[in-house]
Amino acid sequence: WVLAPGHLTQIQQWLVWRETERRATPSVPLPPELAAACRGALATAEVKISRMQRSVACALRRLRPDVAFEEEAVDPASGYSIDIAASDWDRTAQATGTAAGYVLVSSRRAARLAVEVDGPHHFAHDGAPTGATLPKRRPLRALGWALVSASGDEWNRLRPAPAAERARPEGK
Repeated sequence: WVLAPGHLTQIQQWLVWRETERRATPSVPLPPELAAACRGALATAEVKISRMQRSVACALRRLRPDVAFEEEAVDPASGYSIDIAASDWDRTAQATGTAAGYVLVSSRRAARLAVEVDGPHHFAHDGAPTGATLPKRRPLRALGWALVSASGDEWNRLRPAPAAERARPEGK
């Protein structure tokens, strides 16, 4: 196919939207080779793992050492990359214990947990998720993921100060 990876990714996002939001399949099915190329383009799109994402993943691993958290996992049905995923999440756990001052709460019971680490570019000036963020969240929920957003503002407010900052005398 003579389509750029960005175009293939957009087609895949549209296909996922049609299947999850509209509960419809395309009226003209894509040739299998094109469908595979679209899903592959989304699944292999380059991602950068931020320090905040690493910090959230470390806190989750301390919080739930019994759960395997995978960074940049790919949802097999959609091809979407998930910042931090736990495919073996406990169906009955809506809230976990605390570790390092954090509490992880998901209002949805699901076997799979997706944690999206959302920096400032994921939100509009009023704090609402941007139009680029929502098209990923809704399909993941529709595909059975319990989704938790760890926003940078919230994470920075919750994160304990580094030891060097806590030990520093006032005014120094």
